[in-house]
Amino acid sequence: MTDTDVSDRLPGAGGNRGSTMDTTTSSPPGEILFVDDEEPIARLGHDLLDLLGFRAVSVTSPKRALELVNGEPKRFSLLIVDLKMNEMNGLDLVSGVRESQPELPVVLMSGLWDSNVIMEMKRTKKLWSLSKPFTARDLESAVRQALAVN
Repeated sequence: MTDTDVSDRLPGAGGNRGSTMDTTTSSPPGEILFVDDEEPIARLGHDLLDLLGFRAVSVTSPKRALELVNGEPKRFSLLIVDLKMNEMNGLDLVSGVRESQPELPVVLMSGLWDSNVIMEMKRTKKLWSLSKPFTARDLESAVRQALAVN
């Protein structure tokens, strides 16, 4: 699958953006956990991260994500989580993860940002944002920013 094919699958994205992957940069020591309760977005996030050279796991259940992170504390280098999910919202998931792993960087995704979330993000350490719909370049940029401070 080419970079163009992947970006065409993202809502609101399209056109040839070219590859942004820096093949000289090594992958983080752990995997990236991508959490979205919509199966197509979870699968797409996993596929994009894989194409960008990262090792990724995707899940559609925030509770399962919490089990994975807490069950294997050294497995993940980054958590990417949707803000609005039915089972548990993204901020609650982040709060649960931070109880056992306060230093794990998190990228929070949303199509709609409200002032409460923005305020929470300003006061929370190691929390970045990714607006939906996003391109492969947007995803890569958010991941690299979050991992750069580790």
